[in-house]
Amino acid sequence: MQKKSALSKKTLWRKNMVSPAQTWGMQGKTLLKLGKAIEDFAEKQYPIVNGIALNRAAFETQKEYRKIVERRFTLRNKRTIKSIQFNKVQGLNPKTQESSVGSTMEYMAKQEFGDTKKSKGKKGIAIPTTTASSESLSAKPRKKTVSRPRRRGSIRLTKASVKSFNRKHHIIATIRAVAAKGSGNFAYLPIQGAKGIYRIIGKGIKAKIKMIYSLSKKTIPIKKQPSLTPAINNIIPKMPRFYIEAAEKRMKKSFKF
Repeated sequence: MQKKSALSKKTLWRKNMVSPAQTWGMQGKTLLKLGKAIEDFAEKQYPIVNGIALNRAAFETQKEYRKIVERRFTLRNKRTIKSIQFNKVQGLNPKTQESSVGSTMEYMAKQEFGDTKKSKGKKGIAIPTTTASSESLSAKPRKKTVSRPRRRGSIRLTKASVKSFNRKHHIIATIRAVAAKGSGNFAYLPIQGAKGIYRIIGKGIKAKIKMIYSLSKKTIPIKKQPSLTPAINNIIPKMPRFYIEAAEKRMKKSFKF
């Protein structure tokens, strides 16, 4: 009985054995399956990985662009920051996939590449002063927006017919004529070196003037102050990591054994 029991154990052990050939056979099937999965991944998942990486690059560039703009410019409202947008990748063709970043405001392109602003009329370019934004004269640069009643389109110049022999006399006569029609009216005064739109406060010889818009310059050079370019340059070195992380994420979903 003991011998039979021993033989049974030996037979059982042999039945449960796995030969090297069988082991390699199972591993070979696994490798073939893995290889097929990799081929499928390269064919089907690459366009998705490429799109994810490009979208992330655009999103990160948008954040960097906004940070640089906030740091470099005096922003009087949130419109400039909100204008910085990005477009996601469209389609699954890697050859045509692209994401983009930029501002919807035209003046941001002028800041990025530089430009020259030119006057469209006989007078110069209307440049608002700190008085127009209700700030002190020492506030440079102007930090607040111009109030609605003092915006160029809202101002109505008071007409006054005056006779004068020279520029100086014409300016004085205009101030008095406008002041006579009421305090707080606006008038264009061609003061030498300080042409502009002024607000006339008070009456008679005690009337005072405050410049609201300067009209002395026919052209204004806009200095190039790039913000998008440095933002892109800061993100480019991170692109390989974006692709790796996107691929790892898709691989976890694709490779299931």
